[in-house]
Amino acid sequence: MTSWTRLYGLLCLEVLHQMDFVLTDMEPLFEQCLGELAETLGLSTEPWPLSCRGSWPQLSQLAWRHVP
Repeated sequence: MTSWTRLYGLLCLEVLHQMDFVLTDMEPLFEQCLGELAETLGLSTEPWPLSCRGSWPQLSQLAWRHVP
């Protein structure tokens, strides 16, 4: 629940332009947040192999391998 709250909160701040006075580009902050959330959840931050792209069954199996 904490991870969802962080992600949703950050997205709302971006969509509603609440951070415009501090940041001109939210992407680095968003990427940092995603990395921290992935680490917290035990997910890999490595990109998926090209051979797995576009095939949902393979992608879902690859993603669930990283969940403890």
